Amino acid sequence: MPIPPVTHFRVPLLLLLGDGVERPLHEAANALADVFKLTEEERRKARS
Repeated sequence: MPIPPVTHFRVPLLLLLGDGVERPLHEAANALADVFKLTEEERRKARS
């Protein structure tokens, strides 16, 4: 799956944050990457 545009991240991010649990940024990023089923290569590309 190609990396989705930033506007597609809003709802999943709000759902993730909605539980009130504080998370490091890398943990939230990994959770969103899981939602969008990004490959390791896509995750590396998104981080750079």
